Amino acid sequence: MLAGLAALVTVGVVLGLLLAWASTEVLDATGIADDGSNPSEPVLELPPDAATSTGPTGNGPGSTEPTSATPRPSPSGDGTLTASPEAADSFEQVTLSGRLPGVAAGTSLQVERREGGSWVTFPVTVTTDASGGFSTFVELGQVGPNELRLVLPGSTRSTPQVTVTVG
Repeated sequence: MLAGLAALVTVGVVLGLLLAWASTEVLDATGIADDGSNPSEPVLELPPDAATSTGPTGNGPGSTEPTSATPRPSPSGDGTLTASPEAADSFEQVTLSGRLPGVAAGTSLQVERREGGSWVTFPVTVTTDASGGFSTFVELGQVGPNELRLVLPGSTRSTPQVTVTVG
């Protein structure tokens, strides 16, 4: 009887390890592998007075900036960026995902927000997967339209921008 119980425990451990391995492979294949961010720890934005730039956030009233959830190509035509949702409450989690091809796996991309006509570093980075894909989230407190993009630090490469309206 004790031998049977030991056999059941052994089988359970082996099945658990196999399930964990298979789950890891599925996450790696879908690009949801560990990107250095921790979704259980929300990323809160800095107060406006702590930013490195001053001025209004977003593109203001009467903007013609599209807000479609459809991935838009970067200016060079090779990257995408989507925000979900595109309309959020203050400090609601907004997922930013997309792809910047041609960068090595493990490359860090920096989130930026347009403030007063200039791009300002937002306190969130994300690491790319093997295809240049990424996914992270931000929590925005600035009411109104917030233009966001991800950049490859030290280069001129960036994703297209998306607009998230906070209200």
